Amino acid sequence: MSHRDDGGRGERWVLAQTALFVLYVAPPGWRFAWRSPGALLAAAGVALALSAALQLGRGLTPYPEPAAQGKLVQSGVYAWVRHPIYSGVLLAAFGAAWATHSSWRALVAVTLFFFFDAKTREEERRLSRRYEGYAAYARGIRKLIPWIY
Repeated sequence: MSHRDDGGRGERWVLAQTALFVLYVAPPGWRFAWRSPGALLAAAGVALALSAALQLGRGLTPYPEPAAQGKLVQSGVYAWVRHPIYSGVLLAAFGAAWATHSSWRALVAVTLFFFFDAKTREEERRLSRRYEGYAAYARGIRKLIPWIY
């Protein structure tokens, strides 16, 4: 998907993301091993995503286009990674795949990683246009995995 994919806020990205989420949850077999390390990862991922969403407040949007009332957040979990909601979703997806012993969910989680990596490139083009300090922030903070990527 190019940055000119729909001329709007990025509706195609949201549709593709929704399709991946449906593929993740649709198959049966949610026998969740609550005492597994995967369950702990899934819970940590949910907590991270929720914390990041709360920090954005009214600036939260599923679209690559920043919300009109948004502001550049660089503190809290955003001091660790630039896209902590996606990081949390990925942690939860991999953890739940592990806790359910689902190779299908693990495959979709890998696909989600590559999808979020592509979507963040589009978001970052738009964030750089909207916020003067975004480029400097991006140079100092990893995208999805603290200290690594």
